[in-house]
Amino acid sequence: MKHNETIEKFLKDIKIKVNFENNIDNMCYNKRDINSLISRYGMYKNKKLKKICVIDIIGKDRGKSQNILNELNDLFDENGNFYQKRSVSMLKYKSNEIIDKLYNSFKEEPIELKEIKRNKYIIANNGMHRVNLLKMHYYNELKKCRKEIDVENLNIKYTIKVIVESLDIIKKYSKYILSLVDNNIVIEDELDENYMKTENVIVYDENDKYKIFNNDELLMYVKEKTENMKKIKFDKELNQLYNSDEYFSKYMDLISNKK
Repeated sequence: MKHNETIEKFLKDIKIKVNFENNIDNMCYNKRDINSLISRYGMYKNKKLKKICVIDIIGKDRGKSQNILNELNDLFDENGNFYQKRSVSMLKYKSNEIIDKLYNSFKEEPIELKEIKRNKYIIANNGMHRVNLLKMHYYNELKKCRKEIDVENLNIKYTIKVIVESLDIIKKYSKYILSLVDNNIVIEDELDENYMKTENVIVYDENDKYKIFNNDELLMYVKEKTENMKKIKFDKELNQLYNSDEYFSKYMDLISNKK
């Protein structure tokens, strides 16, 4: 892909030594390409401030999956639209100063993430420009690391404060499993008077009657509905998910009474 003049100049200025075009590790994925269940059944806990290394931010809520160099090409262009022009000045920052230069922006306009799988995150709001630029610098510096301690120090350097919505595993997978049993069952978060999520869920059955469950009660409800998994067909896709998703395998073991 041919890159715009702004990005071409940036690549020369910071002396990029990484082949971003053909490296699958240097990708910014759409959430559906990471975990399609999240798009349909994701349920989250309340937002919290956390420290996350940029290397663990692997995707975004919207847009096609592509490597981060092409992502930057869409985000930065001094001859482009307002969205592409507004953060061009960040391209002038060198690797040894970029964290300090962006420090105030992390406080004034915090990046918001959602967990997409265990300890991996997507950008939910704000941060597309900053995260992808930081990852570009990270990978370029990673090329210089010779020892494990160098990588550890690099990860510390590129750890930033963000707002995170962590997955609520029991709610999420209960919603998914119940959809396989009866797609008329609806699960929603219960909200308090301040519109914050409680620990409970509201479950509407096929007759539009509802009950409020905590996590333990929700698990019992799923067990009853699935009759110890007899009603769930473990097809190839479900087996692959069980073997590839640590969260899902733990959940399935819970409702199957496995240790």
